[in-house]
Formats: sequence, C-alpha cells, structure tokens
Amino acid sequence: MTALDNARGYNWSDWWIGIMRSFLSGGASALLTGTGGAVIGIPARQVWILMGVNFLTMGLYRMGEFLTLHGAPDKVQETLNVAEGKAKEAVAAVQEAQKAATPIDKQ
Repeated sequence: MTALDNARGYNWSDWWIGIMRSFLSGGASALLTGTGGAVIGIPARQVWILMGVNFLTMGLYRMGEFLTLHGAPDKVQETLNVAEGKAKEAVAAVQEAQKAATPIDKQ
C-alpha cells in the first residue's frame, strides 16, 4: 500500500469543511470588534482594519484548535460507517431468512 492509497481512505471533504467552519467561526468574533470600536469612537477606517486583523487572528486561532483536536481526517470513522452499513445488511438478510423459513410447529 502506498501513501497515496492510504490517503484516499480518509474523509477529506468533512475535514476541509471542519477547517473552514472553524476559521469562519473564529473570524465571526471580529464583528464584536467593530461594535466596540464604534462605541469607543475609533475612526471607521481604523475599525475596519482592526476587524480584519481580528478576523484573521481569531480565525487562525480557532482553526488551530480544530487541527489540534482533528489532526488528520478520520479514517476510523469511515471504517465504522462501512461496518455499520454491512451490519445493517446482515440484519436485513437474517430477517428475510427468518420470514422465509417455515417454523417447525407448522409442519
């Protein structure tokens, strides 16, 4: 198995979505900077610059938190999802076999 084959087994799309969501979640806190700056009386141009800097800073901070908790796409979860699907198929097959079998009492 090559590294590329191994990498294909990971759930990359969910992982990337998690990274984007964490960045935007952290960046959204920059909106508070704008309201606070307006109340204090900072000029509008400086408020926008401060909001931009805070958006990037908090977005990167939250993204770092996400990557700390989810260092790589979750291959274990993907394997569990496959196992769950196969277990459901097995249960359905057993139920069908039980319905098709004639009970001994009816013979």
